[in-house]
Amino acid sequence: IFNKALEWGSVRVNVFSNIKQIKPSRKYWHRITADEYKRILENTPSLREKAFYAIQYGCGLREGEALNILIHSQCLDFENNMIRLYNRPATPDIPPFTLKDKEARTITMPKPVADLLKQLYKEHDPDCPFLFMTIDRWKIVKSKWDTMRKDGNAKKWQNHHLGNNMIREFKKSCARAGIKTHEKLMLHCLRKSWACNLAENGIGNKTLLELGGWSDVRVLDEFYSKASDANKKKAVEVMDRLMGE
Repeated sequence: IFNKALEWGSVRVNVFSNIKQIKPSRKYWHRITADEYKRILENTPSLREKAFYAIQYGCGLREGEALNILIHSQCLDFENNMIRLYNRPATPDIPPFTLKDKEARTITMPKPVADLLKQLYKEHDPDCPFLFMTIDRWKIVKSKWDTMRKDGNAKKWQNHHLGNNMIREFKKSCARAGIKTHEKLMLHCLRKSWACNLAENGIGNKTLLELGGWSDVRVLDEFYSKASDANKKKAVEVMDRLMGE
């Protein structure tokens, strides 16, 4: 900012020019293994929560993206096992949905994910428009949306307003699954682990960007670095085998 002000002649000198930026410390998050994911599902009693975790771990959806899937929409294509994500304008009855980088995308569902979603779809209350929401929660959300509209605050609506106590329930399932870690454990670890799994198995940057809805390849560095940790072990195993150990 001060360099630009200096360029414009707004200031005579940039007093911060000789200050070196400190590289922020790396925040470690817990990568959820396939075995841990299976144990989480086994220790999650709610079908809705199971499907919610599955769509993040198996398809890489953000929490807000999953929460905003409507029952009667083109989001879910069970015939082709596809999920279509796109921006949704607000209506008097339904709040808006805006993708993080505003780019619509399509993701193919793995069969285990599709099976859980189909089951949830059949058992879902038809009076609730959102797939991952109970009718009681929808009444609360609808009341909040009505109030924000009446108060002229509709533009302040955020995707996360749909959720409630999700991280608490997720951590309960993780605890029941016997997952113990000093690393950060959050719902977003499901999506991050999805990206890490694909990166480790040879899925390239371009495909990951399209599937995950990122706009900058630099955000993938974290996932590739996590994947490389496992690849380092594989590299040693390869050399042990080649050298006859």
